[in-house]
Amino acid sequence: MTVDELKKAVRFAYSALLGNLIVLGTSANIFSAINDGINSTDRIATKYNYRNKEILEKYLDTLVKYHILEEENGEYILTGSFLNKIDNEELKISKITEDFTTYASALMRFFNHYLIDRNHPYVTTSFINDSDVWGLWLENRWFKLSREVIASECKIGKGEALLDVGCGSSSPVYYGKLVGPYGRVLGIDKSEGLIDVAEKRIKKLGYGWISVKKSNIEQSCIFKEKYDIAVLADLLQYVRNIKKVLCTIDTAIKRNGKIIIFTPCFADSKEEYVPMMEFINAHVKDYVNNVSREEVEKELGRLGYEVQEVSEKSMLLMAQKL
Repeated sequence: MTVDELKKAVRFAYSALLGNLIVLGTSANIFSAINDGINSTDRIATKYNYRNKEILEKYLDTLVKYHILEEENGEYILTGSFLNKIDNEELKISKITEDFTTYASALMRFFNHYLIDRNHPYVTTSFINDSDVWGLWLENRWFKLSREVIASECKIGKGEALLDVGCGSSSPVYYGKLVGPYGRVLGIDKSEGLIDVAEKRIKKLGYGWISVKKSNIEQSCIFKEKYDIAVLADLLQYVRNIKKVLCTIDTAIKRNGKIIIFTPCFADSKEEYVPMMEFINAHVKDYVNNVSREEVEKELGRLGYEVQEVSEKSMLLMAQKL
């Protein structure tokens, strides 16, 4: 092989590599941070606890050289041409797709190690042991969109009391902003690491009406207060006893209160992507099984709930306590 052939190979790979360069920024939440005004190396590193500032700065400077970012006095902004693409509705869907693909691909890259052993040390997908990784993934545009869909469908408003079950590190603050200081949010999660991150964010913002605590909904869980809404987002595929979980949550719901469940796919959905979603979920160490909508509706009915109409039944289920 000649030097010219090597150069030709590199040039041929350039477009794909440039695409991968952008995917890196998406998966690491760098573009969303810059778009939100968190636009210096130090501020991005602080927000996401990135300790290797040298590689972060190298990445940002590389984007400047490819005219994706502009830099002035150590602050970065997205270029006009790149912003125009982001504002395009079709590309917006594409970016969501890209974010989900990035997340799914990150899980599936553990496939070979998972084949060897479910507890292989290279498989870093546990909510408890790998909370730092999940803290990053939960800022992904896909998870942000799921929170927006839940808020819209459930019409979460000011002054409401909301229970966020399996809250992770990001959603308590999101729902807290919606209910405001005259409402309240309690987030519970079995991962101490994710709860620690959530607590730091709440403290930094000074949102005294939001609280979080480490608690496993499948074990003894007693609620001292009642709530208007309980949110279970991306949760049921990771629990072993769905009946017990729903029964426990019911003890915390006011009369006429609502339970809203979001899942990428119910097992009995006819959508063609369901088998793929189940396979992706199976790479999470905490995964148990995808639950059927019929099973959940039956249990909620037994507890005295009436299923409400939602715009997308393949991913959402909302029920009101009678």
